[in-house]
This record gives sequence, C-alpha cells and structure tokens, in this order.
Amino acid sequence: MNNRSIICTLPCIALMLALCGGCFRQEVRTAEFDVPGLETAQDAEAMREAFREDDGGWMPGVYEVTPNIEQNSVVIQYNSDALRRMNLEYRIAKHGYRADSRPPAEPRPDME
Repeated sequence: MNNRSIICTLPCIALMLALCGGCFRQEVRTAEFDVPGLETAQDAEAMREAFREDDGGWMPGVYEVTPNIEQNSVVIQYNSDALRRMNLEYRIAKHGYRADSRPPAEPRPDME
C-alpha cells in the first residue's frame, strides 16, 4: 500500500467509526410513577431497594431511583435500550406498591 492509499483510507475508516458509534448510544430516559403507598422513609428505602442488586448497585439499565414521599411518587432514570417503562412498573408492583395504574402484585404485610 502506498502513502496516497493510506492517506485516503484513514479518513474513511475514521468516518465509518464515527457513524457507527452513534448506533450504540445509550438512551437515558426519566420516568415518573405515581406510587400512592409511598408515604414513609421506610417506603422510600424499600423503593430504592426494589431496584438494587445483591452487590448494592442498581439493577442493569437503572441509573438512579429518587422516591418523593411528599408527592407519593418515584422518579427513575434508566436506559431505554435495556428496559421499558412497563418493566419498571412491574418491578414496583412486584414489591407491593401500586405504580400508576398497575396494581401491586402482592399486598405489603403492613397493608393487610
């Protein structure tokens, strides 16, 4: 390969890498859910724990979970390429809380 071929090839490779890099961009979204049972500091901690892994980090695809006791809601930042809003609703419901219109999967012991 001569110098001219190398000079022409390198910009083409750089352009291809730049264009392909956009295909793998993570889509960070923010979702807010009404959670009527979110009333105490214990509920807020339970909501955060619902999205934690055994090692203490967030479950894959979740970046931040922010419960709001005053507004009975939770705001979740997540990767929309890895999770959908309904996955987050299900996770909340699975831990005994209503999420928007999705009923809790099981009643919490303190609500019986």
